[in-house]
Amino acid sequence: MRAYQRLTDEEIIQRVHDYMEKYPNAGRNKIILNATGCAERVRKLESEGRITLPKPLPLGSKSNWAKYFTMDRRETNAIKKAIQHGK
Repeated sequence: MRAYQRLTDEEIIQRVHDYMEKYPNAGRNKIILNATGCAERVRKLESEGRITLPKPLPLGSKSNWAKYFTMDRRETNAIKKAIQHGK
């Protein structure tokens, strides 16, 4: 069994750059989650200016996972309105 070894900041930076080269169209979250095991450290390195990640996508751009649940929300809202109107 291998012992867990904490990655240095330089190793994380290298993994992020390698992932961005391999997948140039990857979004910010994909890079953070797949390039390394610790998302908080990647965000910390970005806030320090040591790496540059793509800008977050704006809300409502229909590129996030929530687009798959639009129908469920519509049905839920219809049920809530029906309950409010006593139907």
